[in-house]
Amino acid sequence: LIGSLIIILDIFSSKRKLKTTYHQLVLGISIYDAISSLAYTFNTLMVPVKMGSYQVKGNDFTCTVQAFMLQLGSTSVIFNAILAIHFMLMINRNWKERDFIKLRLPLYISTSLVGLTMAIIGIPYYKPQISVCYVSVPPMSTWIPLIMLFSVPMAISLFAATVSLLMICRKVFSLELKTMKWSARADRSLSRKVFYQTLFYMLSCYGTVPWQHLAQYNRREWQGYSMIIGTAI
Repeated sequence: LIGSLIIILDIFSSKRKLKTTYHQLVLGISIYDAISSLAYTFNTLMVPVKMGSYQVKGNDFTCTVQAFMLQLGSTSVIFNAILAIHFMLMINRNWKERDFIKLRLPLYISTSLVGLTMAIIGIPYYKPQISVCYVSVPPMSTWIPLIMLFSVPMAISLFAATVSLLMICRKVFSLELKTMKWSARADRSLSRKVFYQTLFYMLSCYGTVPWQHLAQYNRREWQGYSMIIGTAI
């Protein structure tokens, strides 16, 4: 939460950053991350007292609010995928900042509306889960709501980001091979640098998202680790 807020304040404090597509996308990621992080921060305080768990202080309304915030916060993964596509278009297609200007406002609005719509659709399925409130799972419901509201958007976003970053690596590597034909020195430092940057970027995603899936699909086993998982993500 603190990290997201620092990024938000840093971008808003600079008129130059506010005008660039890159910083606008990072701002979108940080805003929605802050929303979900705030929901995780309250943890059991928003879970209804009737659950009888440790430090539960909430009611049905606060439970719905927490789950709504968590679902709305997942919009950040869509912005994350768009950021990866943004890099791919700049490197692979030679797009300039001016090429994004006409597209970005409709893209930001549509992405936010998708996230908001999914959060609203999930309201009937938001239930207390001992230590946090989110989309209900068996035996209170079927797996379908969780799959459609959580797993499918997450999988599509990760797939888009992964493909975009792999395309960037392939492009940089092919350009470097062409350059080496006309150079006396065989230097692949650029492709290695891009590869490692891509690797670390994807590890930050694949190193956290699977844990969140485990927490959602095995809530009884992971019920005491919601704060740790939320902080990691």
